[in-house]
Amino acid sequence: MPDEDVVEVSGGVLEKESVGWAKEPPSPSGVWAVPLKVFRIFTPGERLMSLFVFLGGLLAAALQSTSVFIVYPFISVIMNPGLIHENRWLSRIYYSLGFSDGGGFIFALGVSVVAAIVLSNLVSALSAWAKTRFVLYRNHALSNRLLAAYLSRPYSFFLRNNSSDLVKNVLAEVGQLTLDLLMPLFDIAINLLVLIAIVAMLGSVNPSVTAGSVAFLGAVYGCLNWFTRGRLRERGARRLEANRRRYRDVSDDLKNIGH
Repeated sequence: MPDEDVVEVSGGVLEKESVGWAKEPPSPSGVWAVPLKVFRIFTPGERLMSLFVFLGGLLAAALQSTSVFIVYPFISVIMNPGLIHENRWLSRIYYSLGFSDGGGFIFALGVSVVAAIVLSNLVSALSAWAKTRFVLYRNHALSNRLLAAYLSRPYSFFLRNNSSDLVKNVLAEVGQLTLDLLMPLFDIAINLLVLIAIVAMLGSVNPSVTAGSVAFLGAVYGCLNWFTRGRLRERGARRLEANRRRYRDVSDDLKNIGH
């Protein structure tokens, strides 16, 4: 029998008492439903930490995009050194830094490109480390809070709920929430903002082609989402039930050994 004080989040369950609210706020709906539910189960400190992790990932994505973008001018200058004086930006940098020959400027430009790529990779590695550390620590914290909420329940609660289901929630479903949902949510949010920036830059160059491409890709995504959403929801429910049966069967088999 499911308990009325348990909230389900993307196939997993968490205690309402363990996440810090006494009365359940209105349940969000639509495309933001899952991110808002995940955000609600965090403490204020965890929400602030998640913001820092998100900003770090956004900075890493911006540096990676910039490092890729600056490779093109470098290659163009190598193929046509005359661009140093023809391009106003390159010419301004050339004269402001006091270069006297094109070879030295090309060498300095190459060193700058390599340094930018190394810096972007370093920031990306640090961002990935911070994101993984945050998610794994949230797995530990949420499991502890859920276990503490279970242990504080009266005895009647354990008579109404199978102990294998409670173990499954603490050990498996919290991990499903953090590793298989929270981690991709960070990537989706960061990549979405990077995509918006890229579309804005492309739109400033060729608005009609950019609008057509966005409309086509948006239509394709909408169709895929419409066709797969129901199936994914059904398979998620089947996965949750199969995992519940798996824990119950193993628990019952091990208990029967001593009897």
